[in-house]
Amino acid sequence: MQGIKRIVQISTADIGGGAERVAMDLHRQFLRASAAGESDLEASVVVGFKRSLEKGVYEIPPDLATNPWQRLWLGVANRIPAATPARHVREKLAFFPRWLDDLRGRECFRFAASRDIRARLPHPPDILHAHNLHGRYFDLRALAAYSSAYPFLITAHDAWLLAGHCAHSFDCERWLRGCGDCPYPETYPAVRRDATDTNWRTKQEIFRRSRLYITAPSQWLLDKFAASPFAEHLKLCRPVPNGVDLDIYRPAGADRAALRRRLALPADAFIAIFAANGIRDNPWKDWRTLRRAIESLGTTSQSRSRSVDGREILLLALGENAPEQRVERIGRSEVRFLPFDANPRAVADWYAASDVYVHATRADTFPLVVLEALGCGLPVIATAVGGVPEQVEQDRTGFLVAPGNDEAIVDRILSLMNQPDMKSKFAQNARRSAVRRFSLGRMARDYLSLYQEVVEGHRSLPSAD
Repeated sequence: MQGIKRIVQISTADIGGGAERVAMDLHRQFLRASAAGESDLEASVVVGFKRSLEKGVYEIPPDLATNPWQRLWLGVANRIPAATPARHVREKLAFFPRWLDDLRGRECFRFAASRDIRARLPHPPDILHAHNLHGRYFDLRALAAYSSAYPFLITAHDAWLLAGHCAHSFDCERWLRGCGDCPYPETYPAVRRDATDTNWRTKQEIFRRSRLYITAPSQWLLDKFAASPFAEHLKLCRPVPNGVDLDIYRPAGADRAALRRRLALPADAFIAIFAANGIRDNPWKDWRTLRRAIESLGTTSQSRSRSVDGREILLLALGENAPEQRVERIGRSEVRFLPFDANPRAVADWYAASDVYVHATRADTFPLVVLEALGCGLPVIATAVGGVPEQVEQDRTGFLVAPGNDEAIVDRILSLMNQPDMKSKFAQNARRSAVRRFSLGRMARDYLSLYQEVVEGHRSLPSAD
């Protein structure tokens, strides 16, 4: 690529949720292309929390001690068992200003290592590409200096940059005029006191002084940025949809029966699957609605649930770390809670052994789990919120339903049960859609093209105040 050789991404961690996965998948794709001789790119990732031995990953430790006071108290803390309250007190003493920010409800940006990323890299970057900047590892005030020195692209995986603290605002629109009197202070990242107006104005000033390019996986989220008062300080780019590894997430084909036997799944059951981190307590997902749908299928809708030769309905709830109950029986329906599995091939097996993916959610930007399900050839029944309608093609790869509408979920599940030809057609369409729209290769190519535009635009952009 002309003028671009060294790409440096910034991410919370090298093992984590959706945003972290996108960053690392993109990084690995760049490394593969370089190793295959398809490019001469040098790819790196700087993270707040390094948890792997991945090549080209550098850490910007959030708890870097920069003065004698911090070194003293961190030294004391390191000699105390991690689980004791005394250790946490000493850690707070070492970084007392952060503790004070938390008590006042201020978003904390006091992470010294993140202000000197260049010192941790073997070579200066040609472009910086940041993913989620919340997660208590990055000093947002450093954006002005970084974006002046380097072309700087941010992929927004949620709406945190637009708000006084929250990653998603649900029905609140205070971010459009300035936050304050927050209706959801407990929403991640939670605040102890309502300083959301101050936080919102702090971000506005940071953006005013910076030269930032913004993209997102969905047009829905970019539209939120365009509607924000912050838009005049940002360069909004086209969306770059997420991609997944379609060599891993693929249909089982003729091996499906054997796969079900290996996973101890009933051969003739109609199996729906839902995946999320901490399914029952996840604030973004809508377990209550899905639970009502399964209950309806198993009890109040007995005649309908038996309408396909008395087949059993099984829901696989994938991602519950330690549920109190692994199996729950509701009439003819059964719910099996499966623990989180970090192995993507194991997760892909659960998808491929299922009949339909059901994604009940309250807020989502562009969930990877929907793409994984499509890649495995599953029709998707999903709540029409956020960027989900940009993933699921209505009446072609699945169905979109209104938020909280458990009866619509029931009806769509029964439609697929009762019409195997439609289910088969949707399954074929799902895989084709994933190959055409949601591969890792396509995502990498789109980002490389966008990097070129950002670099060229940065050269011609006037300096910020």
